[in-house]
Amino acid sequence: MAASTSHSARGGSYVIVVLCDPVGMFGDEVVAAISNRGNEVNIVRSIPATTADQTLYIMDISLASTLLPGTTGQRPAILAVTDRNDGQVLKEAVSLGAAGLLSINRPMSTLLAAIDRIAAGQPYYDRRLLQAALGAGQPAPSSQAALRLKQLTGRERDVLAAIVAGHTTRTIAATLNISTATVRSHIQKVLAKLGVHSRLEAAAFVLAHNRGEGPADIPAPRGEAAGAD
Repeated sequence: MAASTSHSARGGSYVIVVLCDPVGMFGDEVVAAISNRGNEVNIVRSIPATTADQTLYIMDISLASTLLPGTTGQRPAILAVTDRNDGQVLKEAVSLGAAGLLSINRPMSTLLAAIDRIAAGQPYYDRRLLQAALGAGQPAPSSQAALRLKQLTGRERDVLAAIVAGHTTRTIAATLNISTATVRSHIQKVLAKLGVHSRLEAAAFVLAHNRGEGPADIPAPRGEAAGAD
């Protein structure tokens, strides 16, 4: 879900940011850095009962797990932050449907970049946590990764983009107007062509080899429309 699509006059994408911070995790410098780019920033000490459109909620992943399952209405855009460095935390964020996950130890510039990406409708996952989630093994060279991505059909690209965005099989089926069985078939083909074994690894593959620029940069097969089966 995109939090907003407008552009700040001071650089970056404009978005209303709500810092859910019951323990004082975010300092004044975080508020200043976000607001200095022309964004509205609010701090709340408790988890909101309802959420608003065009708003990005930033909170510890433990709070995100409380908000996301019980939220009424459209799923909110949440950037979860964590002080953990294990691969499991990324799996939790993806399964919850968080728009992004960021290590609390990252510099301010990385936080602002994550806000911009999520405001533009793209997911953001911390690279170090992606590496931890993938476990052993080095990522494929960029040239090899590009070749693998180019093997995908247009419909497989659509499905992969939805995987990166954290959508469920049922949501992908409804969005693309195809059956869940067809979605599962496409997913298996995507995993095989990319040489990965899970949706999480597929999402990590895309984010790692498109410089974190998201599914919009998955190359289309030559001469094929992006939405073709």
